[in-house]
Amino acid sequence: MAKEYLSVKTRLPDQKEHKFACATCAGETFHEVLTGVLENGATEDINFSGEYWVIQCKGCKTLSFCHRSTTSEDLEYDDEGDWVRSITVKLYPSRLASRKMPSWAFELPHSVYRIYEETHSALCNNELLLAGVGIRAIVEAVCKEAGLKTGNLKTKIDALKTKGIVTQDGADVLHSLRFIGNAAAHENKAHTPDELGTAFEVVDHLLLGTYVIPRRAKKLPKK
Repeated sequence: MAKEYLSVKTRLPDQKEHKFACATCAGETFHEVLTGVLENGATEDINFSGEYWVIQCKGCKTLSFCHRSTTSEDLEYDDEGDWVRSITVKLYPSRLASRKMPSWAFELPHSVYRIYEETHSALCNNELLLAGVGIRAIVEAVCKEAGLKTGNLKTKIDALKTKGIVTQDGADVLHSLRFIGNAAAHENKAHTPDELGTAFEVVDHLLLGTYVIPRRAKKLPKK
């Protein structure tokens, strides 16, 4: 049986300010470590350590959680050619510095919003396959909301154009999103974060133009 050792104690890091992505500020900001727990352990094969921090954005004051971990297996060369341990950093709730959940998302139909929220979360968690499938699912949900429930997705997108919900250029873009989703779902092909980020920006424009702007436009003066 492998010998095991584990030590857990409360400890603040020497450096109490670190730069992390902030979901509220939608960018990288300085965060203060309010409290921390240090964990060190070992088995017969590896040593491991982890730090668990409660952190607070210095700008918006939002609280979140950070986990920093490393093991004796996580070795890589630094710029000077020496071996150093790499550190894995995870933030909870997960987020990307450049991808804040938009405030207008709550104006979407519930069926569309639910898929949009999960896809956004997958993208922020770097779950690239799930994000690709989710982008396709958003397009499917838009078609369903438009009353298009029969045929394959290609046929539904063409019907969106026929009904005047999207232009020909818009339909071409939706077909591109369909290809991304098909590759993820049927070929286990994960697109790059940059490609998925661009695709998600296209999704944002689609949803804004289909649901949010028309609803807000109804509040404008008629004369």
